Amino acid sequence: MQAGREAGFPFGLAARDGDIIILAVSYERSAAFYDLFGAKDDGAFIADVASRTGGPVLAAAAGTGREALALAEAGFDVVAFDASPAMLAVAAQKVAGRKLGPRVTLVRGDARSFHFRRRFPLVLAVNLFDHFVADDDAAAFLRGAKIHLAPGGRVVVNASTTGWRPPARAAVEERALGDGRRVTRQVKYSATTRRNVYAVELWFDVWQGDLRLERILERTEVRLFRPDEMRRFAAGVGLSVESVYGDFAASPFAAGDEQAVYVLK
Repeated sequence: MQAGREAGFPFGLAARDGDIIILAVSYERSAAFYDLFGAKDDGAFIADVASRTGGPVLAAAAGTGREALALAEAGFDVVAFDASPAMLAVAAQKVAGRKLGPRVTLVRGDARSFHFRRRFPLVLAVNLFDHFVADDDAAAFLRGAKIHLAPGGRVVVNASTTGWRPPARAAVEERALGDGRRVTRQVKYSATTRRNVYAVELWFDVWQGDLRLERILERTEVRLFRPDEMRRFAAGVGLSVESVYGDFAASPFAAGDEQAVYVLK
């Protein structure tokens, strides 16, 4: 399961176990670390779909712009939006560094309510759907995607399925920051009273040797979606599921797969 992206909310400070913890969502304080963690195996799949649909591409909840920049480097014009100013700031730095400004437009926007004066052959939402805990939010995104879809276009989304199970113990990953510091990320999942909904805590600790310089906590909730639920949501807004895969390698979806990748039309 990919945890991280959600609509923007404010952040504050709280005390716990003697530490000052920054309660942040949407990676407002940890955006610089976002690209360091998590599997990123979707590039070839997205590029293949884009080669068949053509551009421009609308990238929803685009975060730090990883998918958007890859498409731009492949020659596609991309409009990328996200609710988090911090994530967009990281994306803007990368766009400038790679001189992709003519091809990439970055916009602050909510995936549940977005409006652009154009249609797109491809609407893309990677690692977003898990955060639509409420049915209305899932339907709102797909409705917006449908409105912005050009005739013959496609929508690509992925979602964790009920085949996914939280790890028995919190996973801890570590990455070097290149300046003598390192950052660790620990992900904790907790069941909630709602069916197929988990609370998630992502703890980021920045270290210099044995000295912890900073501790950041991201909190969110994620939901598991069955393929029949996705078909129902799509049908409710006038879309249909053209294809469903078990991963971004385009493997056929099978019962028990932890995620599903959907191509909607």
